Amino acid sequence: MSDYYQGGIDAQQVDWDAVEQEWHGMRIRFMRGGHDRLWADIRSLDDIEADLEALYRDPSGALRGADVWLCGEPVYVCTAASRVLQRASDPRPLLAQFCMTLLHQARTDATVLDSREKVARFMGHFVDMLLRPSTFVGVASRITAEQVFVQLGVRLPVGHIAGFHLAPKDESSRRDASQVLLFRTKFPAVAHTFLKALKLLGSLRQPDLDLVDMNFVSSLTWDEIAGFCSVVLLPHNVHLVRTGDLYALELLIFVPDAPLLFQFIYPGSSLYGGHGAPPWTRLLLDTRAQLAAHR
Repeated sequence: MSDYYQGGIDAQQVDWDAVEQEWHGMRIRFMRGGHDRLWADIRSLDDIEADLEALYRDPSGALRGADVWLCGEPVYVCTAASRVLQRASDPRPLLAQFCMTLLHQARTDATVLDSREKVARFMGHFVDMLLRPSTFVGVASRITAEQVFVQLGVRLPVGHIAGFHLAPKDESSRRDASQVLLFRTKFPAVAHTFLKALKLLGSLRQPDLDLVDMNFVSSLTWDEIAGFCSVVLLPHNVHLVRTGDLYALELLIFVPDAPLLFQFIYPGSSLYGGHGAPPWTRLLLDTRAQLAAHR
């Protein structure tokens, strides 16, 4: 699902843990308390594997009846899932796709991968996952693919995120071209300063422009977003889902040019192992270990 799939205010009020959703012919149900358990209760590779094992053994659990297992980030959930299936001699397919760096954790103080020993163990699990039959692993960003190659000596296929669930509007049903959407920003704070300057300069140099700022409205649905002709996007990362979504809507996308662009991307660089990330996110197996892993 998109990171801004259904922006309507009603959708934002949905209790995702309690209500089963319909999405393009698929039923989507979130495990109650799953998010809190993943980030608070699970503190090691053994914890996540034990948790998945218990879900797998539960006769009433969704994992027992699923035809295919899908996983993404954090990647150590994928490796744990592979180990559970392998231990049970379960041949069901496991599909793993991730955008962020191989060793990313949602919280910088997480303890699952916070030492060289833990990272080395995880990398062994990752190589084992690649060797498991019926397992297919890919990444959504070329940056991530090259990082994994440096770290493990494996070049994973790149499958870019595409908004196939979205359709553009024809020109006759779009708003006037003078209305430009300022897409909502996440971080950093400099983005809000930039938007203020953009609005001020726009009013002085192009007073006919109507800049619609998503940061100051409750929400917009994708259908409403598709009604614009152009959008200003301030990327907070290099692999935004929303970029593919806006591209699928065939909107004219304006982004800052370099070097200004980096002022928006760098603060979120921890997501892909950049300068703001903990040093251990860039750990890699040495050449000898990589050769041994691929024999």
